[in-house]
Amino acid sequence: MSSQGENISKSLELVAELHGDPTERIYGALFGARPELEELFILDVDSGVRGSMVQYLFDCIDDYVGDQNFVANFMISTRSQHDGYGVPDDLFDEFFVVVRDTFKSILGARWTDDMNAAWDAMLDDFAKMA
Repeated sequence: MSSQGENISKSLELVAELHGDPTERIYGALFGARPELEELFILDVDSGVRGSMVQYLFDCIDDYVGDQNFVANFMISTRSQHDGYGVPDDLFDEFFVVVRDTFKSILGARWTDDMNAAWDAMLDDFAKMA
């Protein structure tokens, strides 16, 4: 695994260790920044869709730092699917920024410059998967 992958993986491990499931915090931050997106989840009364989306994100990150067998195709198809929900590319990409920023907030002083650089590179790569 590359040093970029190691830094991303380390951030995920620390978030899990210090906070557990970050789904509620991620969506709290997303809806705080973009309240108009909350209406897209009106039928998600048990937060199952939100939880699934975060799990898919973790699967994509694991694949991205690993063999990259499916992440590009998954991002392309998911981006297209979200466009059908009225979520343009910039808002789709903003979700990943919110995740990074949420993790940075959870980790506080444990968040490193290397983690930040690794996440920035990954988010840049994700944005190019269109």
